[in-house]
Amino acid sequence: MGLAVVYTLHDYEINGKLKWPNDVIVNDRKICGILGENFENKLIFGVGLNIYLDESIKRTIDRPAIAINDIKECPDDRLSYLVKIINYFNQFLFEFKSGKNFIKEFDKYGYRINENVQFDTGNSILSGKIKTINEYGFLIFETDEGDIVELSNGEIVF
Repeated sequence: MGLAVVYTLHDYEINGKLKWPNDVIVNDRKICGILGENFENKLIFGVGLNIYLDESIKRTIDRPAIAINDIKECPDDRLSYLVKIINYFNQFLFEFKSGKNFIKEFDKYGYRINENVQFDTGNSILSGKIKTINEYGFLIFETDEGDIVELSNGEIVF
């Protein structure tokens, strides 16, 4: 789903990046959050794309946020964003079911790939570099000590 949002943003000439596991970042600020749930063998996604954010709303958000209206004039038809996201998602789902993995896309659009970051696993803070993802979507992380670890949860610490 995140890749569908990134491609949609690129259609509007906005350079979105995938922040593993479920955010989209523009100019080091969050523009989109994605939640996914498996419910009765069905995937349900919630996508929160910041199209327009008033400054008073931004002050209530605990992390740096950005909206499309901060970057460019927004089209009046907000439905156009949704249609593009759904179309890209359907395309990627078909490709996934046909055996494609999206490692190359993550490497191209991943946020802070090969940069020094801190990563909160929930149990500890790791320092190192995000390398890629594997075929299961786990984050491949190289610690400052040179160890390669596969992470299935956690987040980049700002």
